Amino acid sequence: PGLNNSGAIDSADSDVQLVSTSNESMSDEIQLTVKVSESAKIFVNGNSTTSTGEVRQFVSRGLTPDQEYRFEIRVEDTVDGEAVVDTKTLVL
Repeated sequence: PGLNNSGAIDSADSDVQLVSTSNESMSDEIQLTVKVSESAKIFVNGNSTTSTGEVRQFVSRGLTPDQEYRFEIRVEDTVDGEAVVDTKTLVL
């Protein structure tokens, strides 16, 4: 499982969907938009996030153009009474 070239999760058993990435005009920031269940807990590069809802946005600032960046998105949720953890890595 992983992200395919269109930015969608390439995994049939995943409820996590990367909706979009945005880096307009090669600025020093990128915005990640992720779609998950409302009850999910999200970690970006190991850091817990505080946003809620089904569509969540995260901004990373201070990026340098022409440099590769790796974002690990881990989602923890409960589905049908069972703990589920899904981790995806996005390389930009």
